[in-house]
Amino acid sequence: MYFYRTIVFIFTLLTLNLWDAGSSSYAINLRAEPKYSEVVYDENTGSYFQYVLYPIQAERTWETARREAERLTHKGITGRLAVISNQKTGDLLRRTFKPKEKTWIGLRYFCKYRKLLWVNSHLIDPTTDYQIWDSRWFNNPRVTCETVNIEYMPVYYTSVQTGFRWQASGNAKGFYGYFVEYPKPE
Repeated sequence: MYFYRTIVFIFTLLTLNLWDAGSSSYAINLRAEPKYSEVVYDENTGSYFQYVLYPIQAERTWETARREAERLTHKGITGRLAVISNQKTGDLLRRTFKPKEKTWIGLRYFCKYRKLLWVNSHLIDPTTDYQIWDSRWFNNPRVTCETVNIEYMPVYYTSVQTGFRWQASGNAKGFYGYFVEYPKPE
């Protein structure tokens, strides 16, 4: 029984990327290495997109995800959190990556100004620009612009299983995944 439990424990650590199997000391590897999807091209925008997913013990705040996305490159183009400006791009991300986790995108709601701003500095026009909000646009009713003194609320996609819609969250919230866009050079 002890042997079986040990094998199950080691398998679990390997699966979660917590154990360095190459080490003879059997030390637990606490570095959380992300999994990167393949990069896909969006004919609609001319940009490339990628899904980055961290293991369960390594949540990322929106700011951390933004900084990490900006350190990635593809074909010499620097990444950024994804700008999803139309339904075709949103559908491409949903169909291609099928995220089972809440996933950060490059959009923030600035509370004081009541404005939505993409990481490329484009303000969303609520009357004409693409938006796909969940029926409840915020994640937690206790964390909104009115209940907590925060500068902005970052936006994420809900999982595919729950509709793949946008929701906003407090800026200290962490999720395991984010979409990276390698934008078409302008």
